[in-house]
Amino acid sequence: MTAFGKILVFLNLIFAIGTGALIGAVYVTRTNWRVNFEQVQAARQADIGSKDIEIQTEQAKYHELERQFATRRTDLDKAQAELNTLRTQRDQAQAQLESQKRTNDQESQNVQAVTQEIERRRAEVKQLQDVLADRDVRIRDLEQKLTRTRDEAVTAALNYKSLKERFDTVLGQNEEMSRKLALVERRGIRIDEGSTARRPPSENVRGTIKAVDGNLATVSVGTDSGVNKDNVLQVFRLTPKEEYLGELQIISATPFEAVGRIKPASGRRQIKPGDEVASNITGGR
Repeated sequence: MTAFGKILVFLNLIFAIGTGALIGAVYVTRTNWRVNFEQVQAARQADIGSKDIEIQTEQAKYHELERQFATRRTDLDKAQAELNTLRTQRDQAQAQLESQKRTNDQESQNVQAVTQEIERRRAEVKQLQDVLADRDVRIRDLEQKLTRTRDEAVTAALNYKSLKERFDTVLGQNEEMSRKLALVERRGIRIDEGSTARRPPSENVRGTIKAVDGNLATVSVGTDSGVNKDNVLQVFRLTPKEEYLGELQIISATPFEAVGRIKPASGRRQIKPGDEVASNITGGR
């Protein structure tokens, strides 16, 4: 692989790592709530601005790859033209060599009279053979260069396609984030500071009810998300209408889930799998 190819592969790796980091950041942004609605809106504006900058950066890289691809295509065409020229010259020299050999064969009938001429012609033939050998070497070198250039052009085209797909993915993620934040605005949900007596998790947490057994419920967040024993999570439902359902006091927690005791807001509001939990939220009660 050429140095240029290695650079493209390295850049592709950097782009993949950057994209993975971006996806992780988007996932964290989607699964975490902010301290209040104004901070959510500010975070959204900052994230949109960041995405705009990233999109501009990706567009610049995309145009640079397009320029490199065009340059490689031009080099490929030039190399092909030079190769065709050398092949024509080789064919002409070969024809001249064949003609010279026929002439030598005819003149060989009178060796004594034309010995010096034959030697001169032989020298010319040797010179032509050296020229042909040299041109054959150049043709092989050009064919190898043509192959490398073609491979680089294919690599550039693949990188161009990959960059375009990542560019479209970033745009789609940006639109999806804007749509979900707009949905949060329309529902009127905002993050509240809450009461210290409720002992919410030290981090903003959001999850779902996985299972309910009597007055106990299992949630999809655990110690990895900042949920520990004795923390209190708020339970709510967004569909078919927004409802505040009560609290869930955590009695045990593992890295990826936790179990808590249900404290319903009223006897008529039953907590079910699929309901949502968060640290200190209000809205739609």
